[in-house]
Amino acid sequence: LPSGNIFVFRGMLQLMENDDELGIILSHEIAHVVLGHTEEKLTLTSFIQFVLLVPMAVLWAFLPNDGVALVANWFMDTVVDIMVELPFSRDMEAEADRVGLLMAAKA
Repeated sequence: LPSGNIFVFRGMLQLMENDDELGIILSHEIAHVVLGHTEEKLTLTSFIQFVLLVPMAVLWAFLPNDGVALVANWFMDTVVDIMVELPFSRDMEAEADRVGLLMAAKA
């Protein structure tokens, strides 16, 4: 979560065979918080949406109907997914894996 809270549910605890498994998962999630991945994603997403807002507003000014607004919104979401979610998600997960394992090893 953006606030840094991490939740563990009973179903997850039931799947764990030992405390070490839970420790690795928690260290991975703590690494996301320590590395600021949520803030990084939100900042980049907001910037891309701001950059795309101007051309979309101009387009809607010339063609003011709900269909254009719907397509523009879909386009903005797709661009954010392609530019932020897909490439950075894998990198952030790999980074959280590395840092989480280091944190777990030091614990």
